[in-house]
Amino acid sequence: MQTKPKIAFIGLAQNCAQHLPAVLRNIENMATLASESAFLFLENDSTDNTKAILNGWGNGRPNFTLLNFDGLNSLGVRTVKLEILRNTCVECLRTYKNLKDFDLVISVDMDDVAAWPIDLIDGMGRTTQFAKQVGSGNFDSHYRPLSKDDTLGAALLKMREDLRENERVLEAKVIERTEQVVRQKEEIETKNEELEVLYKHVTDSIKYAKRIQEAILPPDSLVKRILPNAFVLYKPKDIVSGDFYWMDEKNNKTMFAAVDCTGHGVPGAFMSIVGYNILKHVVTNSELTTPALILDNLNVGVSETLHHGQQESQAKDGMDISFCTIDFKTLELQYAGAYNPLYLIRDGILIQTKADKFPIGLFLGEE
Repeated sequence: MQTKPKIAFIGLAQNCAQHLPAVLRNIENMATLASESAFLFLENDSTDNTKAILNGWGNGRPNFTLLNFDGLNSLGVRTVKLEILRNTCVECLRTYKNLKDFDLVISVDMDDVAAWPIDLIDGMGRTTQFAKQVGSGNFDSHYRPLSKDDTLGAALLKMREDLRENERVLEAKVIERTEQVVRQKEEIETKNEELEVLYKHVTDSIKYAKRIQEAILPPDSLVKRILPNAFVLYKPKDIVSGDFYWMDEKNNKTMFAAVDCTGHGVPGAFMSIVGYNILKHVVTNSELTTPALILDNLNVGVSETLHHGQQESQAKDGMDISFCTIDFKTLELQYAGAYNPLYLIRDGILIQTKADKFPIGLFLGEE
């Protein structure tokens, strides 16, 4: 539905009382085409009752203003009077409060009683409203050009169709991009679900591996029995760890070790299982209790297990270890280490015994 335009009327009047009533009726007819009207009349040096007719017509009418410019006739020169009136009209158009924000401003010749082109005014109002509707995105608004020669109307119709097509293309692109984003979102969600399932499987497997790894560690009952005044600080970085501790008794001697295998997490956990089994095999299947001899045999076992058939330069897997044996009867402590030193506190003094600077498993054939 089209909105009526707001129209302001400006008229120049001088000694036009004879024709003024008919002119004012035409103005009233045109004002019916507007949603809001304003009237500004400029009168000068009338000797008839032009001023009285204008005041009577505008009495009580909203947005009506009559400005008097008596004394212009004294200027004599008609072009000067017209210039003053024209400049006044321009200034009113620019600053007069009642003329602001109007869609159309119509200048009226108050001496002309000819039939005014009301259809043209109506057409201009429709053209203005049509342009506003198109500008706001209403491409279904109806519009009929004023005539076959109305190039402005034809241009507005073409502009509407061009804008309608541009909007259709943009909407199609938005729909296409939206569908693409939705597809990508669904693909990402599917991948995330697959990753969550895979992550759960892997995590569950690692948690079960943790149970296996913890099974090889000495139970608390053994620790309290053979080393009643000892404590164990064991805090894996990941679920499973490449570190482990070991202890046992043999020939009235207590043996214990702290082992740091290469790698973290799952790779380190595998190495800890290998190291634990070989260390247990060396101690169980021999009478050795001397740390240095045990580590020599451990080095051979790890090297043979991990690096058989490989070049020595390719061997990267192994472990660092501190191994101690205590004879509580003689109070003798024996120690051997591969990179991991021994720290002993005696009489309040911290004593460090340095380890050999090579790890277990890297020097096959050397002791």
